[in-house]
Amino acid sequence: MTSKRRQIEEITIYPELERLSLKEEARKLRRQHAGIVKEINLLANILKEYREYGRSIEEIAENLVKVFAKTKPMYLEHISFEEKVFPNLLQHIGKHLV
Repeated sequence: MTSKRRQIEEITIYPELERLSLKEEARKLRRQHAGIVKEINLLANILKEYREYGRSIEEIAENLVKVFAKTKPMYLEHISFEEKVFPNLLQHIGKHLV
């Protein structure tokens, strides 16, 4: 889901932010998405190890909690940053619709 959202934003939102001279903001959002996707892939790999290699549930749970504890603040920071940046985009779009 995060990967699809990232793709949609790459096509629709980030180019528009760059066009509005918000290039650094677009760059930061891209970096945040990349970091989040990296952590989600790590979570998926941990679960795969559990299924394929029969690691103990305690070990898997400990690893999942560590990665989730790192990922959750990344998500919250990303959402907070979007909430600051996107109103600029919406204001600009609204001006062109009138």
